[in-house]
Amino acid sequence: NWVEGSFSLSIDGIESSPIPFDSSAEDVQAILNEIALVAGNVVVGQSSGLEGITWLCTFPGLGNVGDLVPNSDDLVGDIGIVAVETISQGSDPLEGKFKLSFNGISTHPISLPSSALELTQKISVLPIGDFTISVETALDSNYQHFQVENSFLITFTGFVNDEQPLLSIDASWVSNGATILVERVRSLCCRVALSLNGVDYFSRNNGALIFAYDKKIAAVSIAPQFGSIEGGTGVNLTVIGLSHSTVESDSSTLYCMFGEVEVIGVLADDMTVSCVAPAYGIEATVVVGIKFNGKLSESRASFGFVPEPIIDFISPESLPSIDISTVSIDVHGSNFDSRVPVFLPFSAHPPVKRRLNAKSTCS
Repeated sequence: NWVEGSFSLSIDGIESSPIPFDSSAEDVQAILNEIALVAGNVVVGQSSGLEGITWLCTFPGLGNVGDLVPNSDDLVGDIGIVAVETISQGSDPLEGKFKLSFNGISTHPISLPSSALELTQKISVLPIGDFTISVETALDSNYQHFQVENSFLITFTGFVNDEQPLLSIDASWVSNGATILVERVRSLCCRVALSLNGVDYFSRNNGALIFAYDKKIAAVSIAPQFGSIEGGTGVNLTVIGLSHSTVESDSSTLYCMFGEVEVIGVLADDMTVSCVAPAYGIEATVVVGIKFNGKLSESRASFGFVPEPIIDFISPESLPSIDISTVSIDVHGSNFDSRVPVFLPFSAHPPVKRRLNAKSTCS
């Protein structure tokens, strides 16, 4: 199967510039941001699979926008089709202020959106003792694709009561009829006490040593999505539920699981685990997840093991060293896969005092 040419997308009757069929996410984003209705407010991600290239277009801060209408008249090939699917409708930007209260004492108004620093400063007036605030990434699987959302996680580190009262919220000044909720994410798990003789137990601050379970880990995506059955392909897994502090505080090794095969993983940042695909021996597609602290994560990431391409010969086999602009070179062999890009490095060693002007392309 092959496809060439370009397509366009329209919003409320305004058509974009032509978009080449193999455009990167950055190229599509730049072209869509030229449309006046959404200028500067389009974020585009990209993934590739068996069904072709998928671009995920998000319009942050714009609320609902008109449907993207494709025009594929300028696409040619066996399967020149462009389809648009709405994953989730937008909403009007969240604006306004809210207050948090605890035991009858309220904070000053807190702006929306708010940073963790501002929230910490406002909550510090409440009689809740020591606490920490972090941005926690949560997984919403209501749609066909993973949606990653951020919420504030407040941990009461100075309390040992499992029934710690919830903060109450006053969202009277929040615009657009939005509702803000406070919910208990998890209660304390277990008080921890230490004994040297099995009789006298010690617990710091009257029982403030607390054991808590790890957050749920999930693998969202993987890049690249294909590699050699001989192994050695470096991949990056996008994950949620991990952080440097979690990994560093635990002596467990982090693994990438390619089906039943495990390899060492390295946490590159709080949402990326890097690892090297193992040798698999046969052509297959396997689910790739994370194994940490002896537990396997959820995953919607998959990796395809494919045979390495074999080159038998190229035509033509040689070119003049001068006066050549562009020449098409045919590569003959086996195990070529349209899903896997193949790069052919050319090593040129021109004679002394001669310049190689040839520019070669492959087909």
